[in-house]
Amino acid sequence: EDVTLGQGGMSQSQYRLRLSQSVILSERRGWAEKMALYEQESQHYLWEDTRLEILSGVREERLSLLYFRQAAATLQELENLAQKTLSVAFARFEARASPELYGFKARIDFSELQLLRVRLDREHATAKERLRFLLGGVEIPEEKLSGALEEVFPELDEESLRASLATHPQAWAKKFEILAAEAAKDLAEAEWIPDIKIQAAIAHDAAEDEGLVELGIGLPLPLWDRNQGRRLEARHRLEKV
Repeated sequence: EDVTLGQGGMSQSQYRLRLSQSVILSERRGWAEKMALYEQESQHYLWEDTRLEILSGVREERLSLLYFRQAAATLQELENLAQKTLSVAFARFEARASPELYGFKARIDFSELQLLRVRLDREHATAKERLRFLLGGVEIPEEKLSGALEEVFPELDEESLRASLATHPQAWAKKFEILAAEAAKDLAEAEWIPDIKIQAAIAHDAAEDEGLVELGIGLPLPLWDRNQGRRLEARHRLEKV
């Protein structure tokens, strides 16, 4: 509505109502929907891969803690044996039944086991901390960990391994990432095609008491801008993935 002040007010006003509608000639809407769908599927499989990675990490740390439990028991037996050997060696030396060298060797062996105990305790604490981190800060007492280490691991089935890799979430995520990149390339190719803009307007001049109807069709001509930058970027993205 246009009102000219000081010259009749509302009696000199003009009313105009305009409607505009774009008609998409290219298939960019379909390519945009496909690209969004493929990207959503890719993110879904990346999330699934992260979930499996966390579960795999939990399983690995559980096996580590079982190993440290078994290693600590074995090391304790070795330390007890080394302590007895050290006592016998120095008892024999005091009785002049063996040279002092044997006692020193027994002490070195016992000291090496003590150093191994320190390293084992440090790695044990690290494994417990990693498990706690993977479980979101929840600490599980070790006595609740059940199971035992397998002495012989099963043979690897190459056919089963290939089947597992083909259905792995990372493989599916990459497939949908490629599909999304292809859709993005097709979208960029379609974006340079201009839309037809259809306009319709009705107007009324209060001063002349006349009505007016306008119809128009607009079509931009992309003589220089053909979306070259986006098209090149989309091709490079496809090559990258």
